Amino acid sequence: MYLPVCRREIDDNEFIQAWIAFCQRHFGTQNRRQAMEFNMPLLHRNAGMAFLEENELRGLDMLLRELSGDLNRKQVTHEFFASNNHIILRNREATNPATGRHVFGATIIEN
Repeated sequence: MYLPVCRREIDDNEFIQAWIAFCQRHFGTQNRRQAMEFNMPLLHRNAGMAFLEENELRGLDMLLRELSGDLNRKQVTHEFFASNNHIILRNREATNPATGRHVFGATIIEN
């Protein structure tokens, strides 16, 4: 997996394990299968990590910030999805857990 904003490579397996742990911690998925099928909201903003945490914007952007170590820059971009289309797919199927509104999300592509 490539994170274009911070120009960092992350092993695909490391990303999947982080995805599963993030889903269990923030979205209550009970096991690997549930996490792998979960439509995670993107919830990306041009704001710092403190803003995301204060507003409970827990989604793919927060996960990628944690993985990259670049906490104050949005990581979810069109280039991110283009670079990682072998492992992750953008969709319109997610729900913002704070508001219940339908939002853009992402799912893992299992090979």
